[in-house]
Amino acid sequence: SKLLRKVPTGHMPVVLLACGSFSPPTLMHLRLFEDARIHLHQCAHKPTTVIGGFISPTHDAYGKTSLVSAHHRVRMCELAVESSSWISVDPWETQQPGWTRTALALERFAKELSTVEIQVGDQKTTNAIKVMLVCGGDLLQTIPHIKDDGQPLWIPDDVDTLLSRNGVVCLERPGTDLSQVIEETPILNRNRQNIEIVKPKVVNSISSTAVRQLLVQGLSIKYYTPDSVIEYMQEHGMQNTPQWQPKQDNS
Repeated sequence: SKLLRKVPTGHMPVVLLACGSFSPPTLMHLRLFEDARIHLHQCAHKPTTVIGGFISPTHDAYGKTSLVSAHHRVRMCELAVESSSWISVDPWETQQPGWTRTALALERFAKELSTVEIQVGDQKTTNAIKVMLVCGGDLLQTIPHIKDDGQPLWIPDDVDTLLSRNGVVCLERPGTDLSQVIEETPILNRNRQNIEIVKPKVVNSISSTAVRQLLVQGLSIKYYTPDSVIEYMQEHGMQNTPQWQPKQDNS
């Protein structure tokens, strides 16, 4: 395991979790982990040591049209993090009977890690690891959203799992002010001690959508995703994947 088992006295051990499609993974996904770790080590509400990170690709049943089969997405993620000393891939979500809500995936991770023994200073302890979801700021903005039928987009218990019992590390995109969003949203404001806002030093807008489009067009995707992922996609002829082809306009 890449999990660090020892942290300094007074430090909170944190594991970062990213859930999503990863169809395919990009260098932006990987850089998000690095930016989140740097932020937590320098700016967190309390002294923190990130002891590991996990990519958790979503189940095929999530229903997004651009999803390639889970075994491809898991393998591409594994290749993408091969050179990382601290990020791993967990295929658990893809192995379930159906799609798992993000909060439930986060809760399951926290439960699994609660039994892991960590040395904090000179003391060995369990139940010490905090799991935080790594995400874009747009996720935070969806939490107070009310659907057309008057129901909340997020199940209240899921919000509690996400914000009260665990936490989120959000990447702030240019032109958004997440501090204001938190200030104006009571549920976010109440849990602001579990919300960390990352302001990256370098703006990175590489997307899986762009990588797919370039691949299908036969254009270079080098430096958008690791070479090992490019080689995998080429070996498996993924430029011909039906889910990645341009939508036909039949009008």
